[in-house]
Amino acid sequence: MHTPRDPQTAHRRGERGVGMLAVLALIVVLDLLLLVAARLAGTAISSTFQDQSVTGAFHAAEAGLNHLMFVVGRNAAYDTGQRLPEDDDGDGRPDFGAEGERGWVTAQAAASNDLLDLTTGQAVFIKPGQPDGSRGNLLYAVGYVPSRGSPRSVRVLKVVYTAGVVPNAAILTDGDLVISGTHTVSGEKGSVHANANLSLSGDSNVARNATASGSYIQSGNPTIGGIAGGDRSRLRMPSINLAGLRLLADYELRSDGWVYAGQSGQAGTPGTPLADTTGGTAYLGWKQERTGPGKWNLAGNAKQDGTYYVEGDAVISGNPGNLAAPWRASIFATGSILITGSPVLTASTEGFALVAGGDLRIGANPSQSYSGSLLTREQFAISGNVTITGSVVSTNEATTATHVSGPSSLSGNATIIYDGGGPGLPGGITVDRWQELTSGGL
Repeated sequence: MHTPRDPQTAHRRGERGVGMLAVLALIVVLDLLLLVAARLAGTAISSTFQDQSVTGAFHAAEAGLNHLMFVVGRNAAYDTGQRLPEDDDGDGRPDFGAEGERGWVTAQAAASNDLLDLTTGQAVFIKPGQPDGSRGNLLYAVGYVPSRGSPRSVRVLKVVYTAGVVPNAAILTDGDLVISGTHTVSGEKGSVHANANLSLSGDSNVARNATASGSYIQSGNPTIGGIAGGDRSRLRMPSINLAGLRLLADYELRSDGWVYAGQSGQAGTPGTPLADTTGGTAYLGWKQERTGPGKWNLAGNAKQDGTYYVEGDAVISGNPGNLAAPWRASIFATGSILITGSPVLTASTEGFALVAGGDLRIGANPSQSYSGSLLTREQFAISGNVTITGSVVSTNEATTATHVSGPSSLSGNATIIYDGGGPGLPGGITVDRWQELTSGGL
């Protein structure tokens, strides 16, 4: 027997069917939304991971540069062995080739042994010299994440720098300074400054400033072209690192009385014994005085060009060089430097003429002439008709030597000419320009 369909029951069944379809559709939509969200989250994680890699490579390169600047600040002659390309087209810049500067740097870094392991990755630092081997003014660092062998990110940084300190005054002391007599101080940096007290008397002519960070006392009739007075800001001082300068020496005059080939290699394999002067026989005009070990004397007029590192005091009692043919030499002494003769000297290394770990004393000899910087870690006393083309600096670090009593002093009739150019004196580096090298960028 056929039972008639209940219209209300059929209606309810239809509603349940539509409801199930709606639920299924909602599930599909939710699945799609979850899939899209997962993909977006994955993309964000990947992007964040990549950003972290790029940032890490940048920090690694920065660490490499900071390490290199510290090393170069202590030893301006340091380099990592690479040589910049020649300037073939005459535009004043190295010609890095089709790959550009960044390509050249990364190629050098790939073959370098100067690799730093860091928490953020690895870095290679590069300080190349000029094509002829002379000092360059460029520093590079390449940062890698996670490593140079399998880099995910690579960044390259460059610094153009000036080595050391370029004094802002022809005469600069970190202690008291006393100037008397009639002197001429000229040039673009023809100033006098003491980071302590300055006493200026006589009839000197100072082209620029005569200043002191402490008191300033003036008497007589000096002519000052710029500012004169005390309570001025301290000027930056160089540091005198004789161990670093030793690396530049052609000859080493050691305290045992022997002369050895220096670290530059110009006189032979470094450390090779060249001559024994303990018996009184001079070598290249130098011999150790019998009055005490570590006191070396250059007597006579003969001259041997070169850079000398002296353990102890260096005494020049002879007259090497003349204006037509100056003695091309630099003298670095761990003790004092005493000039009693009449040398005519032009610096042979990095613009350093005389560098003393103790005092610097130059006596009254009218034909003396020095081209290059004169530095002492203690005090100087310069008298007579001396001509100096360069700066005179006392870092005033100690007063243990006994060759100069009292503060640094200038007396007599000196002529000092200083324009402020040339290589900087030891004492860190000055960053002139910093940049990141990108693909194809110079």
